[in-house]
Amino acid sequence: MNKSLELGPNNADILYNKRYILEKLKRYQESLEYYDKSLKINNNDTDALEGLERVLKKIKDIN
Repeated sequence: MNKSLELGPNNADILYNKRYILEKLKRYQESLEYYDKSLKINNNDTDALEGLERVLKKIKDIN
């Protein structure tokens, strides 16, 4: 996955997969970085907006 990001750092599909995997691994802080990158590329990405909200809620629930 990291090699894919090196080759296509602005590829929406790669960013989606990375943030999804990190979220499923409960590495929420790291997944936020990729949600942010996705939204910088496309601020209308509804999957990223919904995922960002979900991850922020999970982080809040933990703390």
